[in-house]
Amino acid sequence: MPKYYVQSGSFRGIVVREDAQAAALWAVESVMREPNGRSEQLTEGLFLLADAIGVSQRGFDRKDRKKIRTSQAVLQWMLGRDRSGYVAG
Repeated sequence: MPKYYVQSGSFRGIVVREDAQAAALWAVESVMREPNGRSEQLTEGLFLLADAIGVSQRGFDRKDRKKIRTSQAVLQWMLGRDRSGYVAG
């Protein structure tokens, strides 16, 4: 599986996923986790992300990175949670 450099707002991370969309979902999952049962984390997590999630296999701050709308990724994450309770991976 390929390695992706994922960035949005103040969030940056590196993850191995099957495709760029899965890497973007991982970013959403990472900021939306509820550590220690803190439900307010869901709201706070959204403020860490910008309007788009940049995903690249070459590194951070690449002009050629794929941009995935954060709203689209959050919606997919929410639908995945509704079905299974978590995003796999």
